[in-house]
Order: sequence, then structure tokens, then C-alpha cells
Amino acid sequence: MPHADSGHWLSIYLDSAIDFAPPRTIDDLVAGHHQLMSELPAHLVGDVPDDCEFHGRVDMGSATGSPTAEVYTPKGDGPFPVFVHFHGGGWYTGSAALDRRFGMHIASQGFVVVNVDYALAPIHPFPIGLEDCLYAVRWTALNIANFGGDSSNIFVGGSSAGANLATEVALALHGSESRLDDRGLSEHSVRLRGLVALYGVLDMPYWVAMPGSFAGEVEVLLAAYLGPDFLEVIHDPLVNPIGNSNLSKLPPVYISCGSEDGLLASSLRMTQKLSDSDVQVTTSIVHGADHEFLKVPQLVPGAKDEMARIIDWMKGLSE
Repeated sequence: MPHADSGHWLSIYLDSAIDFAPPRTIDDLVAGHHQLMSELPAHLVGDVPDDCEFHGRVDMGSATGSPTAEVYTPKGDGPFPVFVHFHGGGWYTGSAALDRRFGMHIASQGFVVVNVDYALAPIHPFPIGLEDCLYAVRWTALNIANFGGDSSNIFVGGSSAGANLATEVALALHGSESRLDDRGLSEHSVRLRGLVALYGVLDMPYWVAMPGSFAGEVEVLLAAYLGPDFLEVIHDPLVNPIGNSNLSKLPPVYISCGSEDGLLASSLRMTQKLSDSDVQVTTSIVHGADHEFLKVPQLVPGAKDEMARIIDWMKGLSE
């Protein structure tokens, strides 16, 4: 059963009981972002695998100054398959550093991981973050050989808001992206091996309308990302993946969500829509897990097994 607000999963994610108060203004979001990024919890950023090479704050050369990325390279001889990852955080917070352990674990299993820092709302509202993510995948295809990666063997993925961005990037690369700024790389086509959507915002209108979950919180997040008239934007196919007319063109998709996550319905609705569109979709619901559970596998039963399933799925498609 999904929980009424973010208090439950945040207490697990932060490994500390919190008195959750939903943000009421965009200023609350900004303050929360600064607090989180200034005091990174040790259990989220420590204990990283030591069997891969770390490249910090890689400049991707965009004229806008973003995106940048952390790149993790496995030991051994490549070329290796590639996983481009977009962190969660409601489009307004989060970072590659917070997802470093997650990404380095995937790298330790034989993938070059490009862990992207994209521009965040409200300073950089839609579509800037999405354009950063699209640019990051094209940059990866052009440059990943320098890190031992195989440019013909690229997966994209993300969690929560990052899953929304990853899905929109996959749709843009396999369908139409004429409304997005290509930043000079539109002539470089990229065909993805697969898409990994972790507890994602995949059905935007339903997320706003569904009863009993995240009431009052969702509206502030979307106002920061989409502007005060967000209700007029949430059906835009560049915002709402489930409503995109190019779903049938997607590569194979892996959807993962916890049974207690408020975004479970979004994952299930997208599973049905992808199946109806003849997309190869694998969906895994982890019993008893809430949001962002894969980032704290030591605290959530079943998380390590789910990580293994995701990695095995990508390996199967990369062979």
C-alpha cells in the first residue's frame, strides 16, 4: 500500500526518523536542496566499490555549462556496455554524488556508467534539464570510447524524476525531438539497447489526480519544474511519457518499483501502455519497498536482489 506522503521513504533513505512537512512553496524546495547537498549523509555516499575507476566532474562541452557527469569505468579490457544514468530528486534536487555508490556498483559489474548532473529547477525549468539529458546521451555516444565504452551498446535509465527524463530521452532518440534544442548534435543518431525506469514519474496527469498520495507536495514540485500553469503542461508528450505517441518505438524497457511506493500506479499504468504498444517490457515490483530503495540496498530487504536482476537484464541485451 503506498504511503500518503514522502515521510516514510525519506526516513528510510536518510536512515533517520524525520518529522516530514511537505513543501508549501518553491522557496521550501530550494532550501531543502541546499540542506541536502551541504550535508550528504555518510551512508549514501560511503562504502563505494573499489574495483572501478572514478572520473569526477567530466565536462561534456556544452555551451550552456551543463551537463557534467561522473564516469565510472570497470577494470579489465573493454569495450564495455554503457549505462547513462539520471538521478532523481523531483527535478529540483539530487546529484551524481548522491547516486555514486549506485552507479559504481553497476560499473563494478562490467558497465561504463555515465552519472549525469543536469540543470535543476526552479532556476532551470523545463525543458532545460531534459535537453541536458538528451545532450548527455549524444555526447556519450561520441566520446565514451575514450573511457573504454562501446558506443553501439548504450542503455539509459533513471530514478523517479530521472526516470521521467530517461524515458523522454529514449523517446526523443527513437522518435521525434524537433521542439528540443539539439545544441549542435542532432545529426548524431543514437539507438539504445534498453531503458531502465526506476520508480518513475511516467504518468504525469494521474500522479497529480490520484487520491491519497503526495497531496500538496506534487503541485509545488511541478510548479518549480513546469511553471505556475503546470496543469496546462502536464499532458505535453515531452513531460508525460505515457501520453507520447512514439511509445511503440522504444527499445526494451525494465520498470522497477516498490509495493509501497506512491508511484506504483504510474509504473503499472505504463507497463500496460507499453505492452499494448508491443514494446518488450519487464516490470518488477519489490514487496515492502518504498521510493528510492535501490539507493539504500543495505536498509531494504530485496533491494540487492533487484539490483542483480536489473544488471542481468542489461547484460542479456548487451550480448
